[in-house]
Order: sequence, then structure tokens, then C-alpha cells
Amino acid sequence: MEALTSEVTTLVTETTTTTITTLGIDVDTANHFFELGVSAIQFGLLVFVVVIVYKLFKLFF
Repeated sequence: MEALTSEVTTLVTETTTTTITTLGIDVDTANHFFELGVSAIQFGLLVFVVVIVYKLFKLFF
């Protein structure tokens, strides 16, 4: 799973960087916002998993 996440992140980063460079946006600024987006997604997934586990726990106990 970790390897897959790494692959996807690399692919998205390369694609995003290429697009940004083409558009002429400052790459450092764009990378900063991209990292914020990734953090937000990871946080959202974490919350989602915690909620699912909690609901399953309540269901069985």
C-alpha cells in the first residue's frame, strides 16, 4: 500500500509540475499548495477509517 501511495504521489507530482511549468506558475508555490492538498486528503482518509472502525465496533459490541 505504501509503495502504491508513493507511486501515485510521484506520478501526480510529475504531471502537476509539468502542467504548472507549462502555465508559468511558480513551482515552489504550487508544490506548497499541492502538499497541503495531499495532507488534507490523508487526514480525510484517516477520519473516514476511524469512523468506519468505530461504527463496526459499535455494531459488534
